[in-house]
Amino acid sequence: MKRIIGPPLRGWDLPRMVDRLRSMEAPELFCTDMAIPLWKESIRYGIDPVGPIAQSAKETNWGKFTGVVKAEWRNTAGIKVRFQNLHPELSGDKPLAHAMFPSWEVGARAHVQHVCAYAGQPVDDLIIDPRWDFVVGKYNLQVWDDFRKLWGPDDNYGLSVEVIMKKILEEA
Repeated sequence: MKRIIGPPLRGWDLPRMVDRLRSMEAPELFCTDMAIPLWKESIRYGIDPVGPIAQSAKETNWGKFTGVVKAEWRNTAGIKVRFQNLHPELSGDKPLAHAMFPSWEVGARAHVQHVCAYAGQPVDDLIIDPRWDFVVGKYNLQVWDDFRKLWGPDDNYGLSVEVIMKKILEEA
């Protein structure tokens, strides 16, 4: 089981991660625009960066954005808007039910803050995550497998993130 909180595994740094993602033939958008801010924000908040990067790979199909979320929304994890009950177009898995961010850095920060909320990891600056208030204080998840039905509807959600983490960490 892969832990949520903590530094990257020994020997892993940002250049090595980018090289690894490129060796896996991930699109350049994912390797740089998405993974670099995710790495930096994860380090900032004490989260092992491989987790959010793997989660983003799952949520965005490695930056190909083949689902309802568009790349130009800079939403690295399919985070939903704050109040989904205000309008029918903001509910369920409709496109406008997902948050839009002004930059990859802001989207990555919201994503990692959302992970922090689930993991019980304190955040001591401006909260960007639109769903923070709905999650913070309710959970204290330790490993990615604990996410199960909490982030997505799939019982195996966290396990599937861990499988991607393992794949990323395997040397080519």
